[in-house]
Amino acid sequence: MTSGSVSPYHPRSSGVVRGSCRRTLPCLLLALALVPALAADDPPVQPRAAATAGSEAASGSVSATRLQDWLREPRPPVVLDVRSPKEFRAGHIRGAINIPHTAIGSRSGELADYAGRDIVVYCETGLRARYARWVLDRQGFTRLHSLDGHIRAWREHKLPLVP
Repeated sequence: MTSGSVSPYHPRSSGVVRGSCRRTLPCLLLALALVPALAADDPPVQPRAAATAGSEAASGSVSATRLQDWLREPRPPVVLDVRSPKEFRAGHIRGAINIPHTAIGSRSGELADYAGRDIVVYCETGLRARYARWVLDRQGFTRLHSLDGHIRAWREHKLPLVP
């Protein structure tokens, strides 16, 4: 055997690489499956009409001003901020629940009491909120909405944030 060749018994040719592929391939397939869900635009839906109609698949986007009005109603939506705790502390919509998108799958049980309610999900720009909606949808939550323009739109409308 030459000094440049690698023997089948060499540590670099062991099952380590194959084991890595076994872990990487499912992650890659999941990422590919998420691409269409993350790329899709949320169709606008009037949340009040959806809630009144009682549709099981109420979903869509809610404008910042509409959400502000909706929060004043007798049965307001649950507001879910999926940004990091640091971003949340820097300013969030009053009454929002903070569950970072990275923990949404493991902490969705915290939302179990709200399963029949409208839930408006937001982040900074939308990517994390889309992911969170995707996870929650697959866990049986059906009344999911996104804040149109997310927290940036809320700020642009100069709507109140709390620390």
